[in-house]
Amino acid sequence: MLDTGVLPACRGWAVHDGFQPYFGFQTVRHALCHAHHLRELEFLAEQYQVHWAKSMQTLLLEMKRQREAQPAGLPLPAKRLRALESQFDALLNQGFAETAALARPAQAQNPPGAASGRQSVTPLARPPRGGTGLPAPSPSAVR
Repeated sequence: MLDTGVLPACRGWAVHDGFQPYFGFQTVRHALCHAHHLRELEFLAEQYQVHWAKSMQTLLLEMKRQREAQPAGLPLPAKRLRALESQFDALLNQGFAETAALARPAQAQNPPGAASGRQSVTPLARPPRGGTGLPAPSPSAVR
């Protein structure tokens, strides 16, 4: 990332998959890619049979549909936006409750003594809105 010079020189928004080192770049505002969210939610639904994941997929796609249906340049009406945000928050809360005690699926278990793979079983374990407070990544951490 540093060798190409793209993110260090970037200003504005960086939309990405949530790879942790990206959050070290403080010259951009960060947004997570919903295509990645949809894939992670599909994984959760298939591997863990959590109900909130399918509901969140449906809501994200509905939000996209409604935004695309708006005339160019016009935001969603405030009342509709608040309703969608309320549904989103409710599903996040359901997700936190439902995934709190999940174990990794049997096929994903590491053999005894092996290094741990996935850090979390849920996309809910993301940096908080507004940034992470992480220092800028070292060159060796992002190559």
